[in-house]
Amino acid sequence: MHIMWEHRAESLRKGRKQLTGIVGDKALRHELDSV
Repeated sequence: MHIMWEHRAESLRKGRKQLTGIVGDKALRHELDSV
């Protein structure tokens, strides 16, 4: 059970990293387009 929670937390962390990466990429493109 404990291992499951550890794994879930790890995947959540990875997902959050990917999410922020995508959001940052979109924001960067938006700034480049508006220039």
